[in-house]
Amino acid sequence: MNPEGWIALGAFVVAIYAACVSTWLAYQEQAKLLKMYIEFISFEERYQLILNNTGKRPITIWSISATPSDGFDPIPPGAMFRDINLKIPIVLEPYGSLVLPISYPIEGEEDFPKITVYDIDGKVYTNYLRRKTDAKWGDMGT
Repeated sequence: MNPEGWIALGAFVVAIYAACVSTWLAYQEQAKLLKMYIEFISFEERYQLILNNTGKRPITIWSISATPSDGFDPIPPGAMFRDINLKIPIVLEPYGSLVLPISYPIEGEEDFPKITVYDIDGKVYTNYLRRKTDAKWGDMGT
C-alpha cells in the first residue's frame, strides 16, 4: 500500500471513532436516569422512598406499585403512601428529587416489599439502594 493509502485508512479509522464517540455522547445526554433509594430513618422508625432524576431530561412518573415480599396481592399506592396526597402523574425536573414517606407497615428487611416505578415512556425502574439515616445525629449509612 502506498503512503496515500495509509493516510486515507488512518483518516477513515479516525472518522469512525469520532462518529461512535459522538453517538454515544448524544445518547448519554438524552438518557433518562432515575435513581431510587429506600431509606430507613432511625428514631422515627419509618421508611421513605426517594426518587432522584439524575438525567438532563424530565421524567414523568406514571405509576408506583409495590408487591409484598410473600408475592401475593400488590399493595395499592393509596395504602403505600397514605400519609400524603399523592397526585399521579408526577413530573421530576432534571436533577430534581421527590421524597415519599411510606405508610405501609414494614416489620423488617425480610418483610420489605418490591417497589416498581413506571414512567410515561414505558420504562420500568426496579433497582434501588437501601440506606439508613440517623435522624438524631444526621449520619447516613448503607
